[in-house]
Amino acid sequence: MEKRLMRLPEVLDRLGVARSTLYRLVANDPTFPKPVKVGRKVVAWRSDLLDEWIVSQEQQRAA
Repeated sequence: MEKRLMRLPEVLDRLGVARSTLYRLVANDPTFPKPVKVGRKVVAWRSDLLDEWIVSQEQQRAA
């Protein structure tokens, strides 16, 4: 898996969710990756952790 930081628009596109849904996941789902602060007003998500979370969600649906 590729390891890099993804900014908000890319994360929203990758997950196919709205901003409010993304922040609801951050607040309420303990398995969802937390954002990393990369600047005073900038956060990003680790791409490898997002990919792992997506795979885990697919596996849960398949079970």
